[in-house]
Formats: sequence, structure tokens, C-alpha cells
Amino acid sequence: MANIAASLATWSTTATSNQPDSTDTADIVADLQQIQATVRKYLRTIGADIASASTTDLANATGDYVSITGTTTITALGTVSAGMRFILSFAGALTLTHNATSLILPGGANIVTAAGDVAWVESLGSGNWKCLMYQSASNIYALAGANYNITSLNACTQITGLTTPLSVAQGGTGAATVPDAFNYSRTTNQASGTIILFDVLSDNVHNNYDPSTGKFTCVYPGYYIFTANVSISNNGVARFITLSMVSPGQDAAETRLVDAGTIHYFNLSSGPILMIAGDTVDTRIDVAFDANKYVTSGYFRGYQIAREG
Repeated sequence: MANIAASLATWSTTATSNQPDSTDTADIVADLQQIQATVRKYLRTIGADIASASTTDLANATGDYVSITGTTTITALGTVSAGMRFILSFAGALTLTHNATSLILPGGANIVTAAGDVAWVESLGSGNWKCLMYQSASNIYALAGANYNITSLNACTQITGLTTPLSVAQGGTGAATVPDAFNYSRTTNQASGTIILFDVLSDNVHNNYDPSTGKFTCVYPGYYIFTANVSISNNGVARFITLSMVSPGQDAAETRLVDAGTIHYFNLSSGPILMIAGDTVDTRIDVAFDANKYVTSGYFRGYQIAREG
């Protein structure tokens, strides 16, 4: 009969704490056979299924690869000596409950399993465990927090379901996934107000240009460039009209003598403008539009060329 314990979890990293010792009956053949069987069992063996329970006790595992059946929420994995690792395959949907000490999960949040999902867990000793890796059967890794609902990646690597910018810890920059930009035009007359309302959408990447106010509001700090092209008709007396692009720290302006009964074309372009969150940019004239002075057409565009912070 072998003196060696059949459970690898009971083996000690201290040589003198293991069997056989001086009190055992020598049986070298049986001991060598037991060592081979135990190592094989815990390194490359599919063990018997274990039914999910609040404490799904891996001390009862008969191999290092275990299928977890059932749908009962798991809050603990039992007490096994530190360093023991198991691959768990889930047969259905259940909840793994994150605990910062006893059951540490990727992303620091609960995971709802699906049939075919796999977790690789390691005992930290004293009934504490850490999930080293979690792979879902759909090939989307377990996530937590604001972006938990990413559900697919298409052939263009476009993320579906991204609701907030990725943090540095998540592999992002903490900023929007693409630089901000907008492009709006106006194709009908505007005969009131001073700020030009470009209301025909071509592009509005993060929806930060508001066609109802004519203002672009910075959400993602950085450097921007803006351009505007405006046609203004004057049916009244000749007068000077100034078209301005009003922005923080820099106003691009163009003044022209607009003769009676004519249309004049204004072109404005800013240099790089450093904007912080909350800054706005708009295009306006120095006097209010009316039935005699009005916009006939034009466009307003803005592009983020570099991020700050």
C-alpha cells in the first residue's frame, strides 16, 4: 500500500512534511506509482463534474479540469492549499460573485457565465481564490464597469456597445475613440439673429455641434481647426458687414463692403485653437440679419487635430 497521499492539495512544499516518513512501511513500488497517478491527475486529467453551489468545493475535484454544472450562484470555491490551479468549464448560466478577497474576478465585478465559458482559477490559500483568466464561448473576454456591454467586434475592428471612452487601464487613452469633428451646411435663407445656424448635417462625430444654436461645444480638450464659408445677400443700402468666427482666445474675422442688391462670399479659417471642455465656437455677423440682410448658403466645419490630457 502506498504511503504517498493521493491528493496533490495535501502535498507540502516542505520536503520533510511529506510522506513517506520513518514510521511508514517501505513500499517503493507503490509510492512511485502513487506519485505518477497524483501528478497525472492534477496536471492533465478531466475530473468528475461538480454541481454548482454557494461553495463549489474544489477540494473535491478529481482532476485539474472540472465541468461545473447547474445554475446556482457561486460565492466561494472551498479551501485548497495555495498555488493549486484548476480549469473550470461551465455547463450553463450562473453567477460568479466577485469578492476582493475570497473570489477575485477580472474587472472586479460579477460574471454571468454561459455554456462553454472557461475560467482558470488559482487558490491563494485559506479559502481565497483568484481568477487568472476568463474566456467566454463567444470569444469576447469578460469585462466590467461602463463598457461591460461590448458584444461584438466586426471585421473592421469597430467596437459595438462602447458607451464610454476606454481608460488607460483598459488599453485606451481615456479620451474618445476617434477625434471630434463636425461638418454642417446651410441651404436656405436665414433672416434673423446674428449667429448663423448651419442646419444640414454632413457629419457630427460626437454630436457636439448643435444646429439649433449654431455652436460647437468642446467636450474633448485639445487643438482644433475651424473653417466657414458664407454667402450673404444685401437687398438694402450698401454697408460694411463683418463675419466673425468667435472662439476662445482667437477670433477670425472678415469685413466686406456689401453693395446693395449683391451677394458677397466670406471665407474664414482659424489657426489651431486650444480648447478645454465647455469652450464654444460659432460663426456670426456684427448686426442682426433681417429681410434685407440674410444668409443664402454656406458651411461650417471643425476638426480636432490633437488631444490634450
